Amino acid sequence: MRRMIRLRVKSLAFALSGIALFGLLAWSAASPKKPVHHWVAKKKPAAVKLSPALIKEGAKLFKTERCINCHMMGKTGGKFGPNLTHYGKDKNANIAWITVQIKNPAAHSKKNRMMAYPKLKPIQYKALAEYLMSHK
Repeated sequence: MRRMIRLRVKSLAFALSGIALFGLLAWSAASPKKPVHHWVAKKKPAAVKLSPALIKEGAKLFKTERCINCHMMGKTGGKFGPNLTHYGKDKNANIAWITVQIKNPAAHSKKNRMMAYPKLKPIQYKALAEYLMSHK
């Protein structure tokens, strides 16, 4: 008799948990699809003041470090990498991301074919980043 009661209690608990699960699934399906981080306030990136001297230095580095061999800039350059002519228009473009991309492209994607440039000086990374950000 006790065993029968235990089985009924367990099956009742299982049935209730199934109903609760079904209700949860129905609720989540009916709720509007929002990104996981919808509750986090979206910050607009602060406007970065670009230095004309660094932009000029970045333009030189873009050629001397052979970036132009793979990337288009205007009407010149290679077609192996992405066209960077209007890179500064990208709303997600920022100096920190560009710096990591140049130092270690695999940090953003393991499938990245770009070669790394880990031996540049910090000011050179900033110059290249500002040069790219200046192209809108």
